[in-house]
Amino acid sequence: MKHISIRFTILFISILLVQISFATTYTTINDGAWGNTSNWVGNIVPPVESQVGDIINVNHEMTISENLMLNRYVTNISANAKISGSYKISIAFPGAKINNEGMINVATFLISFDNPTVNNYGIILVSGDMIVESGLLKNFAPTSTTDPYIEVNNLTLRNGSTFQNENIFKVNNDMLSEGPNKSNSGNLTIGNDFTIDFGADVFTNTGNVSVGGTVGGGGKVEGGGTLPIELISFKANNNQNSVELSWTTATEINNDFFTIERSIDAENWKEITFIAGAGNSNGVLNYSFTDQNPIIGKQYYRLKQTDYDGSFTYSEILVVNMGEEISSAIKLYPNPTLGQLHIEAENLDKDNIFVFDVLGKEVTNKISITQSGDNQFTLDLSNLPVGMFFIKTPSATAKFFKQ
Repeated sequence: MKHISIRFTILFISILLVQISFATTYTTINDGAWGNTSNWVGNIVPPVESQVGDIINVNHEMTISENLMLNRYVTNISANAKISGSYKISIAFPGAKINNEGMINVATFLISFDNPTVNNYGIILVSGDMIVESGLLKNFAPTSTTDPYIEVNNLTLRNGSTFQNENIFKVNNDMLSEGPNKSNSGNLTIGNDFTIDFGADVFTNTGNVSVGGTVGGGGKVEGGGTLPIELISFKANNNQNSVELSWTTATEINNDFFTIERSIDAENWKEITFIAGAGNSNGVLNYSFTDQNPIIGKQYYRLKQTDYDGSFTYSEILVVNMGEEISSAIKLYPNPTLGQLHIEAENLDKDNIFVFDVLGKEVTNKISITQSGDNQFTLDLSNLPVGMFFIKTPSATAKFFKQ
């Protein structure tokens, strides 16, 4: 059995050496379509099925008209070369590698199974998702003369993959990081949410990370780099005639202040209060604010965080519905009105009648209020423009229309 095992090992090594010795190199000679044989040395386009050790040298601008699989290949893209097209590039299997000094501009980028490697020294642009299921994605400059840059829409780093960013990496939407071996020592910008799964996972940051949305998922960021705030939660609750807003941060760096903004259409926003930030903090901090003058019906809230240098990010948008007019608690007539509005309600007083426009701005100072009876008042609305308004009393909030 021992001799059989030795012979088998020798046979395996021999086969491997034969495969390596017969490895094929494919090299471009012209700009043009990837699948056009005239653009390759020997008129041979790299086949989909390859063996370990096969090499592709891209020295020209190549366009792809279908998904491109670079499995098992070592693909070298030179400084003035380019691979582009509205399709997917994928790479898989041990030994597979992409060394990019030029540009890759595609719709989707998949770094798949069996630990392939992507080294970026140039530019990678992905209009859709970049997914790293295993292996290594490294964005770095081997010399001071290069300036690597990667920009993607969404970035997913699965457990078992390794991520190293040492230069500029921009994620326009969401980023998900699972498992260990994820690090940033350059500049990482995330347009929306940054999710770190699961609770034991750590994203190591010794550079700068900017997050436009929230940081969540149960994991944490360590390493001493810059992350403006780590927002654990942002909540808005209907409390009858008011809205209770609360938020919690896990870390704050150079955090100057927060702004609560409100809208009735999630497009046009009004600032309703400012809350001072902690500046720099490594502990959990809780904040709260009560909106005493919410608008009847549906309204939206968002949290704006501003740094000392003036840069800012927004939270997710929350919606609160304050319900419909309470006709039994307040009476308005005529509604709609051409200029005068009569109001009746319990415990009504001239000093506790407030009027707001649709953006939540108080316009009480633009109207004239006169008492016409017990708990009855007449409002002169001649100075208000045509539109919808809200009137708030101690017992209710209601809407009316000026024609």
